[in-house]
Amino acid sequence: MTVTASDGTASDSETFNWTLVPVALPGIADQANVGDSTVSLALSADVATGYTVAYSATGLPGGLSINSSTGTITGTLSSGDTGSTTRSQ
Repeated sequence: MTVTASDGTASDSETFNWTLVPVALPGIADQANVGDSTVSLALSADVATGYTVAYSATGLPGGLSINSSTGTITGTLSSGDTGSTTRSQ
């Protein structure tokens, strides 16, 4: 798409892509917790009318799980894992 701004004499245009998708999960910031921490991280996807969202996760630290209906990651981290980093691929 192209949009143009004009003052009647001069104008400027910008072209960009606009993709419509049925579901979008906004970026999630990196997380840091102390060992033996209880975690509750609520995720929220934007979903188009008529679509149903189901959440899943891979690579979560031990002791954590995701609720497939609500998108909330919960559980308790182990102090034995202190100093470890889990990275998404």
